[in-house]
Amino acid sequence: MGAELRFVMSGATGTITSGGRPGLLRNYAGNAAALEGLADRGMTAGHFDTFPLGDSTRNNPVIDGKPCDQYSRPSPRSSLYFPHIAEGINDGAENELVCLMSGDKDVVKEGTGIIHAVGITAQQAQLIKDRGAKVIWSPRTNIFLYGNTAPVTLLRQVGVPMALGTDWLPSGSMNMLRELECARFLNESYFGSTFSDQEIWEMATLNGALVVGGVRDGKYLVGALEVGAVADISIFDSRVNKGYRAAIAASSEDVVLVMRGGKVLYGDAALVDGTAKDAPDCEALDVCGAPKHVCLKNDNTDGVTVARLQELLAAGTLYPLFTCRGQAVEGEPTCQPYRAEYPDGLATDRDGDGVVEGDNCPDIFNPPRPMDAVGGGAPVQSDGDGDGVGDACDETPNGGI
Repeated sequence: MGAELRFVMSGATGTITSGGRPGLLRNYAGNAAALEGLADRGMTAGHFDTFPLGDSTRNNPVIDGKPCDQYSRPSPRSSLYFPHIAEGINDGAENELVCLMSGDKDVVKEGTGIIHAVGITAQQAQLIKDRGAKVIWSPRTNIFLYGNTAPVTLLRQVGVPMALGTDWLPSGSMNMLRELECARFLNESYFGSTFSDQEIWEMATLNGALVVGGVRDGKYLVGALEVGAVADISIFDSRVNKGYRAAIAASSEDVVLVMRGGKVLYGDAALVDGTAKDAPDCEALDVCGAPKHVCLKNDNTDGVTVARLQELLAAGTLYPLFTCRGQAVEGEPTCQPYRAEYPDGLATDRDGDGVVEGDNCPDIFNPPRPMDAVGGGAPVQSDGDGDGVGDACDETPNGGI
């Protein structure tokens, strides 16, 4: 519950997870109750799957020398399927996607939201798009674990919808604001500002709705301010940052109001007092000098108080409820790619991928990956169509197909 409140206080209203409980965040991979009323609007919960091939030891067909048919067949329990696929940069990560796009294990289709998709090729990116699947990008955990992340500039070029998610706490972001900060940092420092502020904002809103099946006949049921959509609303203070940056560069104190289905969960004290029907039951909380109210008592939280949650978080979890602008987040992994070939681990070339001579994407991060090595040789930069332009920056990464 404390982790869910941390995310609510960052403006989030939903999650995809194998855990959770009713109240606070909607869980789009839970049961009907966890959808917090959306089942009554015709939405169904999806299936979250960490090891779709049953390879929980993280062995894989290439490393083991086993063909795909010697691994378990995925059994999605819903038309919405959220599997972890291609989490890594070696042959095994890529081959996991190969297995899951072929034969009786084929699960990449409309309704599939691929979590991670780090170890994919340009051709596979095109197939993901053609099949109507989506990708859930988790930049911080990818960078921390692999020094690399999903080839998001490639995915953008071929037209794959991308949502943003934090993965799990030990290697992921503290909350959605921190994941947005990581995405924005990578975009500006490593991806040549390929994405606009609006596109990054859409990863946390409109594209998230696409992933969880929240769009019907072109109409948004969640993820947008539209007539007929549920009132999942987050408001941010725009006095420090303007436009979309008010959300994607926000700090905890900038979150003005969070509503789920029209129910006020959190926000500025003055605004909550004038908005929430049960404002007297909301608890006061000072957030970086800003007076806020947290409304837990009427949201299936069994009478747990904010003070009690803070005690529990301080005693047993990685992060507190919030941090303030400019404050370092203790224990949170870096979002700066590590490059082993440099003494301090940080590349000095302009796109930070560690390739100084002959970089096939000199302005956009396209680091060598073991999976792209030829004939067991050294890792090389991806260039699927062999035209000398890396996949990360190629306008036609599949040769104009």
